[in-house]
Amino acid sequence: MCEDGIAGLEGRVFVAVLLACGQPEPPPRPPAAPEYLVSDEIPSEGAAVVESYRMGHLRLPGGAPDLERDGTVIVTRRVGGGSEISVVVSQVIPDATHTLELRSTPCIYGAAEPYEIDAASGGIALQLGVDGAGHGQQTVELEHTIRGDALSAVLIESGSDRPQLCADLLPAMERRAYMSGTFSPLSSAGILGEGIGGEVVVLQEDSATDIDFRVTGLGGLSSYDLAIHDRPCGVDDGGAPYRIDPLDPQDEGIGVPLFPEDGVDGAEFGLSTHALREDGQSVVISRDGQPVACADLQRGGYLNLVMRGTFYNLPAAVEQALSIDGRANLDRRRDGVLLIEIHATGLPKDETLPLRVTDSPCAVEEGGLPYAIDPELSGSDNILDPSVSTGSFGVGTRTRVFTLLPRADARSVVIFTPDESARLACADLR
Repeated sequence: MCEDGIAGLEGRVFVAVLLACGQPEPPPRPPAAPEYLVSDEIPSEGAAVVESYRMGHLRLPGGAPDLERDGTVIVTRRVGGGSEISVVVSQVIPDATHTLELRSTPCIYGAAEPYEIDAASGGIALQLGVDGAGHGQQTVELEHTIRGDALSAVLIESGSDRPQLCADLLPAMERRAYMSGTFSPLSSAGILGEGIGGEVVVLQEDSATDIDFRVTGLGGLSSYDLAIHDRPCGVDDGGAPYRIDPLDPQDEGIGVPLFPEDGVDGAEFGLSTHALREDGQSVVISRDGQPVACADLQRGGYLNLVMRGTFYNLPAAVEQALSIDGRANLDRRRDGVLLIEIHATGLPKDETLPLRVTDSPCAVEEGGLPYAIDPELSGSDNILDPSVSTGSFGVGTRTRVFTLLPRADARSVVIFTPDESARLACADLR
């Protein structure tokens, strides 16, 4: 059965197949709601369990939003190794199985190159079952730590051999971020790299990149150069030189020649019109064209993943002559804590209004079904439901804390009438 499931899919790691076929069956799931803590008190941020979040919204390959099809991809990289990929789609071809693949070039460049775990394992793809309404979601855990060269994800609908939608996977990080690394000889260089050391610091700010480095131990009779590369040092000795235009084989990338007459070389250089992408993962020193030393760029400045939405009025609010305004935030913290923040005005006065995080955009069935913390379970204790009290002015504000990190299908926040018979307002989380 496992062999049948992967026939014809050579060169791609189909995660759903691997989970089903490559590991022993998990023990039966107990019929109980998942355990997590809920509070109105915001805790101080603890030790990070997430190294970084990367997110993208599925759009047409040229970058424009699709008028109907929609989706979100979130890649979570864990502290200590491992990753999670979570995807949700709406209004795609119904009753079918589609495929999401990671790519190593941005959408603007066609997302043409597949992301590869390594030469033997191939790439990463998720099989995504979609229901009769064109809605589907899939979340998988990987032992593999997804590298920075996973720059995009493409959705290939059933019956097609080319991507229909593409999402650039952009990191949640500060606008001004530092990267640093220490040079070490590459074992593949043998004696040619012996004695080489030094440090490199990269500053990325808005649309500019600055590199400051110091290198020691270079021999004076050889030609050296230094360049940013697209893989970590431990993957193919840093891989290939980083390209500003990934599709241009003549792209000169980001690098400088070194002049080691004195055995020491320190300098600063940069680009004022290009911000280093996540696939700039190492700095490689080459001697007469051969890589001899490498420094992994350790990135700083990663942030929590905050998705925001503005409430707009649904027909039930219009019928009650309400004018609801406000916002909803879904803040995935790096310490594994979720904050749901609500502030709205124009609500019914002196009421306690139920709220629900839901699994679809507001344009699809007014937000769709309540988001299920565990998609295999049901019940009132398996949803995210931060109710809000309005007071005499019809203003509601609340922050609800959950010790969990939701999947990509937490897509909108809906305000209900007190008896939950109708939906008053909805905010798409983007």
